[in-house]
Amino acid sequence: MKKIIFIMVAFCMFITICFAQIPTNGLFAYYPFSGNANDMSGNNYNGTLHGPVLTTDRFGNLNSAYSFDGINDYIDLNNYVSSFNIQQPVTVSLWIKTNTDTPQAIYSLSGTSTQGYSDCIWVGGDISSTLTNELIDATHNTSVSDYYIAGYISANRALVINNNWHHIVYEFNNVSTVIYLDNNLLILSCNYGTNNGHYGNIPSATLNLLGVRYFNGYGCYVNGALDDIRFYNRELSPTEITALFQEVPCAASVPHVNGVSICGGGVTTLTASNGINYIWYNSSGIQIASGQTYTTPFLMSSTTYYVTNFDGTCESLRDTVIVTINPLPVVSINLTSNFININANTISLTGNPSGGSFSGNGVTGNSFNPTSAGLGTSIVSYFYTDGNGCSRTINNSVIVYDTTGTICTDTIYISVTDTLIIDVLLSVNPPYNINTIKIYPNPTHDVVFINTGNYSNMINYSIKIENNIGQIVYQTFTNQQLFQINVNDFGGYGIYFVKIINDTGNVITTRKIVLL
Repeated sequence: MKKIIFIMVAFCMFITICFAQIPTNGLFAYYPFSGNANDMSGNNYNGTLHGPVLTTDRFGNLNSAYSFDGINDYIDLNNYVSSFNIQQPVTVSLWIKTNTDTPQAIYSLSGTSTQGYSDCIWVGGDISSTLTNELIDATHNTSVSDYYIAGYISANRALVINNNWHHIVYEFNNVSTVIYLDNNLLILSCNYGTNNGHYGNIPSATLNLLGVRYFNGYGCYVNGALDDIRFYNRELSPTEITALFQEVPCAASVPHVNGVSICGGGVTTLTASNGINYIWYNSSGIQIASGQTYTTPFLMSSTTYYVTNFDGTCESLRDTVIVTINPLPVVSINLTSNFININANTISLTGNPSGGSFSGNGVTGNSFNPTSAGLGTSIVSYFYTDGNGCSRTINNSVIVYDTTGTICTDTIYISVTDTLIIDVLLSVNPPYNINTIKIYPNPTHDVVFINTGNYSNMINYSIKIENNIGQIVYQTFTNQQLFQINVNDFGGYGIYFVKIINDTGNVITTRKIVLL
């Protein structure tokens, strides 16, 4: 099915698509349905699905064709109607599989008026009510004087209506309409208007549809499967039509790429193997890169990518890779007090979750000895790794003091901390249009908390923290009320900038926090 040649132009990384033994000259839209309804001609006339589901193609490849239910399934190309509404020779090549002998509109180009201006290609019985035993049909209507219906008449309905894949080519060459069925040129009848081979030039065209036609409403839905739909802006030769009919499945090896897990979010590089030239796609099936490796943007949630292999002849089936973002563990230290007399007994340390390890001045195992630590401030650290391999360290300060009053060996500076209060104006109705976010403590030396208040009104808002050179050290969506952020992961002391970003991606406020 999918014989796609990608020619790599190194100096601009531009990828042009062509086909081994498949005509490419004049190809302006191509829908291989390899997992999506994207146009693979290079013009990006991508279709929007309205119900069709992926199915097996004529070569037995899974998820490589689309099945239509005959009730309300179709694909719209309405965003590109002007690119299809051209007055010149046009060829449409496609594969269809159906077992229903009713009028089925494979493709239509039309307006929404009641005048019925349209181009349409069909299969099935009684398509136009003007021919008898119609099996395959093409209609063109731009005015009363420019209106024709040309079709192939046959009582042998099994030529198409037999639940097998069939290749149909419609050519509009400005002289007459020509139709091929399974590489055979058909003799057409025209009992309405003059078969002048016109296509396009539809007045006020607004609808460009696959699997349905529009005439005072949607109707004549395809009941079956479609695949490999190609549009050319020229007439194809019989040799080229034969090449389309004899197209063979791609034998390129399927590449492999290992999944990646990231703790807390970040950037990663994916590396593919078992191929020659690699093409990368995002989760929507849009091509995003080429080459053996692909470096992702900063990811905050698990994301799916696809990669294919082009072997010089065709593009392989795709391999799926998931970049999994695992949350950092929430870690805390349980201390009976942060102020301990130097003569006090050894204090037991506990961490949450359990199973981590303690370190720091005066720490031995799970105990803190104030005598060993000495007077002044000591930092007790707790390091924990969860089942996903994600680690986090939290630091707590412990002040050891002496009550004898005979010797002053240390001066302790206790800074006054503050809470940043941010009132965020939301795009919802009062009184819920203002949400208060609290960030505390500030300054801090180990952990900072962000309370997002009524976060349910901040869908798709996010929080980003940057250092003083603009590097992102933390980023998350506002999808919970309280975030505990270990600032020891930031990489150093200094001033950091907390930015609140709204649902349109704009920074609506920036505040400073100080890491001491």
